[in-house]
Amino acid sequence: MALPKLQTFITRERFCKTGAVIFLHGEEGCAKTLKDRIKSFYYKNWDFEHVQVIYPQAPQIPYTIDKGQLKNVWFDRKDLNPTGPEMKDSLERSCSLVRQLVNDLVTSGTKRNRIVLGGIDLGAQLAMHVGYRYLPDIAGVFGLSTYLNPASSVFRHILKEKQEDKNKEFPRLFLCHDHDDKKTSLKWATLTAECFMDLDIDSEFHVYYAKDDNELSVYEIDHLKDWILTMVPEEF
Repeated sequence: MALPKLQTFITRERFCKTGAVIFLHGEEGCAKTLKDRIKSFYYKNWDFEHVQVIYPQAPQIPYTIDKGQLKNVWFDRKDLNPTGPEMKDSLERSCSLVRQLVNDLVTSGTKRNRIVLGGIDLGAQLAMHVGYRYLPDIAGVFGLSTYLNPASSVFRHILKEKQEDKNKEFPRLFLCHDHDDKKTSLKWATLTAECFMDLDIDSEFHVYYAKDDNELSVYEIDHLKDWILTMVPEEF
């Protein structure tokens, strides 16, 4: 059975665009609220001259944490414990949906090594699974306010690949976190960053002290934009 295509919001159509950023929303919110939240920082759409920004919408699924209620989340979870088991079937379905979106971009002419994939909390977790397990040739992966289980299949896959080929290359990683994040512990995020660094993944991990109570801040979005421009520079 063919997978449905993800609904997406795009800041600008692909005129003269040679790269793409896929920005996956978090557990709280949706693609449009993420797009509008970032737009509110600049009073215009967050955009690049040569890179289109795509905000996919997670499909509705029964969410175990919310007593099985339908919710637009990327995959199911039984609890918020960082050591909880990954729910493989749910996770793999969303991995396939995002891979399909990347393949569509490649088919339309965007080079895979000019695609950056990332997101917030659950969206970032999905991005790390897709980028490091399935699409190691994309330009980079980013995660805001997120973490992975230390025993995640992401880390196991990287370790296995590097044992087979010590020169195996993976996307560069950009992680950032608020020191006083009320939802995701800085300790969890730090451990995740350390796991990637222990595997010799080219990683940046930034902690912010000036965020307000919202999920995002202009500081990290500005920093993220600078990083994206190093991953996908303008072509002349």
